[in-house]
Amino acid sequence: MKNTVNVPAGGQVEAEVYADVAKPDMAVGPSRFTLPGLWAGIQDKIYAESQETMKYNQKVKYIIGQSDIDNAVNQLKNDLLANAKNEVGQAYKDYAQALFAVDNNSVSQEIDGKVGEEKEKFNIKMKTMVAVVAFNDEEVYSQTKDNVAATLADDKEISKFDKADISYVLENFNISRGTAIVKIDFIAQATLKDGAKAVKKNNLAGLSYDQVKTYLNSLPEVAGYQIKFFPSFVKKAPNLADRIEVEIKK
Repeated sequence: MKNTVNVPAGGQVEAEVYADVAKPDMAVGPSRFTLPGLWAGIQDKIYAESQETMKYNQKVKYIIGQSDIDNAVNQLKNDLLANAKNEVGQAYKDYAQALFAVDNNSVSQEIDGKVGEEKEKFNIKMKTMVAVVAFNDEEVYSQTKDNVAATLADDKEISKFDKADISYVLENFNISRGTAIVKIDFIAQATLKDGAKAVKKNNLAGLSYDQVKTYLNSLPEVAGYQIKFFPSFVKKAPNLADRIEVEIKK
């Protein structure tokens, strides 16, 4: 009970009440309540009764944290970057690649809040320059492909290397010098120039099905395989290597 009240004999009085421990499950509907410590024999005559549903209200305090400011700044940079792409991207349509990045050295910002301040919302104003690096990627593609081929062993060759498998990330730039560092990520596939040499038939002669699997699994050049015995009831490879057929699919 919020305040002390005096109830006349046989009478009743309205009063404000609150829960000792405020919890969501205390928000009950109209109910009858017993008074703590009251003798059970008179609890049906002296009691409290609520006419309305109890309400549970929660007051939330918002405190600005450093992560809130950092996340807001990063989000605003991304928004400014997206706006720059929409506004000036058309000017670089003749280039195969156009990479955009915020120049962090040019960023100026105003924040109407500080770490530890109790505030539900805060505003950030930011100004920055956006750097654009545009280029045609044909030469990059050719040079990268040549570099990959140069790293392969003599018995291997590139089987798949497409422009669509290359991605570019603008890592660093110097506006005054007009230079930039671009990171290239790509996916390439290589195969043996003569795949049949990867599997030596002499090593298969006389092996059981499980032994053939063990041998093929030990070869890093083999990505997958299918084993067939003929006739089907035969359960081991021929003892003569020239009776074994190896078919390579690239």
